[in-house]
Amino acid sequence: MRIAYLCGSFLTSRGGAELYVHRLAGELARLGHELTVISAEGPLEPLPGSPYRVVALRRNRRRERMAQGLLALEKVRGCYRLAQWLFRSGSLRLLAPGPCCPALEKKGFLAEFDVVVLVRGGSAWPVQLRRVMAHRSDKLTVAVPLLHVRESGSIFPVLRRLYASYDLVIALSECESVWMKEQGWGGERILAVGAGSDEPALPAKRGDFRKRHGLPSQAPLVAFVARKIYNKGVQHLVEAMDLVWDREPQARLALLGFSHNSPGWIPGLIGKLRHPAEGRILNLDDVSESEREQALEDCDVFCMPSIGDSFGIAYLDAWRHRKPVIGCRGCSSESIIAHGRTGLLVEFGNVGEIAAAIETLLSDEAARTAMGEAGFLEWRQKGTWELIARKTESVFRERLPAKNRGGGEGGR
Repeated sequence: MRIAYLCGSFLTSRGGAELYVHRLAGELARLGHELTVISAEGPLEPLPGSPYRVVALRRNRRRERMAQGLLALEKVRGCYRLAQWLFRSGSLRLLAPGPCCPALEKKGFLAEFDVVVLVRGGSAWPVQLRRVMAHRSDKLTVAVPLLHVRESGSIFPVLRRLYASYDLVIALSECESVWMKEQGWGGERILAVGAGSDEPALPAKRGDFRKRHGLPSQAPLVAFVARKIYNKGVQHLVEAMDLVWDREPQARLALLGFSHNSPGWIPGLIGKLRHPAEGRILNLDDVSESEREQALEDCDVFCMPSIGDSFGIAYLDAWRHRKPVIGCRGCSSESIIAHGRTGLLVEFGNVGEIAAAIETLLSDEAARTAMGEAGFLEWRQKGTWELIARKTESVFRERLPAKNRGGGEGGR
């Protein structure tokens, strides 16, 4: 099969959507398919050694600025009603963030591909592609919206309309799939396929993270690896540690990830705690992959009490290191974590429940070990990128119009 993954931010970001595209495209290419990743131009270079082609499209920044200027009318006195009329379709709210790439609107732009996959919806690309992707009988059109269903979804109805003509909508979790079906996105065309995680090239060595940061070897260590934003639960985790210290004063917390708030937000949260946190909370931004792996290897519990995920690959990362995990009920985590078997589920924002879950795991080594081992088996049997790629390949083959199914190995 000749497959194109369209991801506007692929050369501007290194987040979850970009990782999803990189790993799936790579694995599908290794299975013998012709893979192309199409992105807007950006400051980042394609990842070295990737077995797929990357095409960078020029941006029309003037069009982006015009859309942003129109959107700003909402804040101009006397223009609110005019702005609401202009924005009634919702498309302008997607055009304003960009990237606007004129090539997407040209007839025949995607003619060479059998399967076209648009990853992530909160940008201009679903709007620009609405005519090119509509009712294509000659190829399989696929949307991977990556919805965070518990977050505010003002653009969700717009995306539902823009994706109405696509042949297939891929969800990463059963939670996302069920939500879309309940919201009228379709029935048979929505499938939950999942996401994956793989061992790094260089395995983490036990003790390196603690030694580098001066953490006692016997101190219980809780790790958080994610963007440091409210919906990821970082604030609630910090506050929960204040309760944990009532019973486990030696416990430590390591926060690793990208800070998307003001530089003083996390220190401000820490400064409000009852217990002194100096030396007990390690706050690290923009760490390397190797340091994240070392933190997961050295921690006792992984806690990401988040509603800001379409899947939650970080849980798989922790399971690779045989660590129990803590996530939230009522979101994608509930589709991934088996409560009491591979980890524990808590209510989002419930600081007392988060603290109790941490205390339960820190105080029971046998339970930690059993959940970590069960999580490891879950990852190995269901959660590697090779397995996800084979599942994706099977879905594409089944849905691809029969006349476009190639012969030979890999379906080319």
